[in-house]
Amino acid sequence: MGTLAVIFGAVSFFWLRFKKKLTSKSPLVKRLAKGLYKVHQVSGWAALLLVAAHGVYYLITKLHDDKIFSGLAAFAILLAIGGYGWFIRRYRTHPWMRKVHMTLSIVWIPALVLHAGGSAIITVLVTAVLWGTVGLVEKASRTHSAVHEA
Repeated sequence: MGTLAVIFGAVSFFWLRFKKKLTSKSPLVKRLAKGLYKVHQVSGWAALLLVAAHGVYYLITKLHDDKIFSGLAAFAILLAIGGYGWFIRRYRTHPWMRKVHMTLSIVWIPALVLHAGGSAIITVLVTAVLWGTVGLVEKASRTHSAVHEA
């Protein structure tokens, strides 16, 4: 459950890169951005629920594990992300709420790497590679459209 939660969290985190890509010149990137917009919330809530279930299980079965405190810290950050995500939809007049939500999402990464180790590191690396690939696809799309316009 923990690894699945990391993956769902990464899918939700992808939205950070793609929210400005809704107006991309690349049809593929634009379609991907619209798809991520649709799954961002569901993926985030799924990550929160999976982390909660994962944490409850380990609090019951391995209370004296050395990763309990880092897991609780990562869960507290994720809970705050979810709380701000929930409030963003209800109180749109506060521009700082989105910034706090984004900042907490970035802060969650080192806490997650500290707690989960290998699966989180692999997920972070895959996310970075995919973000870079999107940049290359957009650059290729711009170059392709510039050649056709000339």
